[in-house]
Amino acid sequence: SFKETPEAFAEFQGRLSALAAGLGSSETAELRAMAEEVTRSFRTNVDVSGREIKLSFAAAQLLPLAIHELMTNSLKHGALGKDQRVILSWDLQADTFRLTWTELQTGGPQIESN
Repeated sequence: SFKETPEAFAEFQGRLSALAAGLGSSETAELRAMAEEVTRSFRTNVDVSGREIKLSFAAAQLLPLAIHELMTNSLKHGALGKDQRVILSWDLQADTFRLTWTELQTGGPQIESN
């Protein structure tokens, strides 16, 4: 449900801006330009890297919203909320697109994986 608070309005406005970043007048969108537009408000804390890729219209509608949601979650619970860094990168090998979101955090508890 949509709460009428300044924070809720700002979050809603951010989602709309992310969607708008993917909408253009052509049938394709440049991934780098779209990613830089979506991350612009966090630019000092988000490193964007990857080769230039043309996105289909369908992908250009969904990917900005997904990136915005990752940033919002990081701001609330992760590196961006602690004024630390995030790396957003991507690659395309054959027919496989890989988007990588890396949060660089320091000072938290040690996490071990098995």
